[in-house]
Amino acid sequence: MPMRSLSKCGYIVVGAVAILATAAQSLVAQDARRAVASAARVPLERSSVAPAARSLLHSLVGTWRFDIWFAGNLDGAPDASGTRAVSALFDDLRVEWTEQLDHTAVQGQGMIGFDERSGRFYSTSVSNAGSGAEFMTGIPDAAEPRITFSPMSLLLDAGAGQQSAALSMLDRDHFTWAPLDHAWRAVFTRQNAQAVAPAQDAKPPQDAAPVTDAKPAQDAKSTQ
Repeated sequence: MPMRSLSKCGYIVVGAVAILATAAQSLVAQDARRAVASAARVPLERSSVAPAARSLLHSLVGTWRFDIWFAGNLDGAPDASGTRAVSALFDDLRVEWTEQLDHTAVQGQGMIGFDERSGRFYSTSVSNAGSGAEFMTGIPDAAEPRITFSPMSLLLDAGAGQQSAALSMLDRDHFTWAPLDHAWRAVFTRQNAQAVAPAQDAKPPQDAAPVTDAKPAQDAKSTQ
């Protein structure tokens, strides 16, 4: 190849390298600008999610009756029922719960919380029916009080038997918990404190009422 052709090839290569270097610098600058813009947006997004997260977690506090229906049972009696008690844990960003399945020795407990740093929920649960534990991370829905949880495994194969699930707050006194594959659904109903309060004893008012003694009237009649 003539020297002139080699020189021309050299110029082309050098020019290509220069173009690539310039493009790379431009991409780096663009990525930096995107990172700065993203970092600037995160606090605003997180600050807007935190109040809704506090409100949802506060709504979960209380005593609940839950009924579970498995797939195929659309209008029949529940396949299982139980009671869950939810209370605040440390602050208004975490709650803990314990539950008991009716007519069995099966018990469970866990917690649900919100991490302001990541803008995500997290959930843990354990039951005396098994030796394993469940760890999940949840993404809040911006349009409704709903959290979609996904398995968070500590080991590579630990999440094989876990399913993604959603917690949906229907109103103040009802919420549902169900896997996304609709294999089953649990409906929670808040227990009214007045409904479980002991009935008032009607005896004290009767005792308190003074008994009219008819004897003085009879005595007064006899004196007439």
